[in-house]
Amino acid sequence: MITHDRWQRIKEIFYSAQDRTPAERSDFLNEVCGDDASLREELEALFTADAENENFLSSPAYEFVAGMLATEMSEFAAGQTVGRYEILGALGAGGMGQLYLARDAQLGRNIALKLIAQEFATDHRRVLRFEQEARAASALNHPNVCVIHEIGITDNGRHFIAMEYIQGATLRDHLARGPLKFPAALQIAMQVCAALASAHAVGIVHRDIKPENIMLRPDGYVKVVDFGLAKLTEALPEQQFPNEAQTIVRTEPRTLLGTVKYMSPEQLRERPVDEQTDIWSLGIVLYEMLTGTTPFDAPTPNESVALILSAQAVQLTFSEEVPVQYREIVKRALEKECNRRYKTITKLISDLSSLKRALERNAEGDSTLEASPVFYTPVDSQQDVRKVRFG
Repeated sequence: MITHDRWQRIKEIFYSAQDRTPAERSDFLNEVCGDDASLREELEALFTADAENENFLSSPAYEFVAGMLATEMSEFAAGQTVGRYEILGALGAGGMGQLYLARDAQLGRNIALKLIAQEFATDHRRVLRFEQEARAASALNHPNVCVIHEIGITDNGRHFIAMEYIQGATLRDHLARGPLKFPAALQIAMQVCAALASAHAVGIVHRDIKPENIMLRPDGYVKVVDFGLAKLTEALPEQQFPNEAQTIVRTEPRTLLGTVKYMSPEQLRERPVDEQTDIWSLGIVLYEMLTGTTPFDAPTPNESVALILSAQAVQLTFSEEVPVQYREIVKRALEKECNRRYKTITKLISDLSSLKRALERNAEGDSTLEASPVFYTPVDSQQDVRKVRFG
């Protein structure tokens, strides 16, 4: 098991040696590693990966850290501590790990703490990439993005992510009550778009936009969670993901893992993804908010895959209350060919904003669209805890 001090030492040496010539690096490693053969092996593995992938440190870390995350881990009880965080209670489990409500003793605030099973954190290359991307994600400063406060490893070798604690419920919880009214759906759509625009501007692609990853606060704010984490799950075996929201898809020659009915054609074909993949998944959510279903619901995951990959256009059926402009926006977001889909989220935002302004003008003073919807009335704190979910 790698300890906190050991991992910090590995990173310190790696960064110190990274820009040296091969000869200088060898001499440097001989000096700093001494008789510690395992330390030398760990560092050589990192440098080998760096040489094989020129974008080792700049590529999205979450793509490579699948083995770090799992749902099977020891339970933590209220009163136990993880680093400087005191566990207050369980928030639940998702496809990506176990979540707890915790108290940050240093800053005096509640946070959501995601614990990662140590047996999946033995690949130091993945851990390093994960930390690189998490730093980028933590730099996102936007009211519609869940904030990452800290990533780290405890003294006993347990990896964790400390993030903003969001009171409220997921969009999935809300849709369980039935489809939304159009004004509320439009407000949510615009806030999710704003979150994605903030991330895309710094090169972060979410990869798993779905109702489970959209939190609705009682005050009307929307928070998008788990930026960049989703693609990690593609390398994990089926038994590690008992969550019903995750679906295994058997394809040749590999096995994909994800929430199939929100995955873009390029994801299913295992091609490189960019912000257009987020736009596709958002298009599914935009449709589902008003219909209660997705265009690719099918009896089996493989049938859903066939619907997504078929050459036929997506069949969309809205109620009469949904404006034609909104239908066209969703249709363009769900174009199967990338060259016909929205290229950027900013263009989608522009079209939604134009629609909102037109509706406000037609409403002649009706403030329905201007008010932020209150999705859930605050209830007792324990009930709020049960509503907070990630991934």
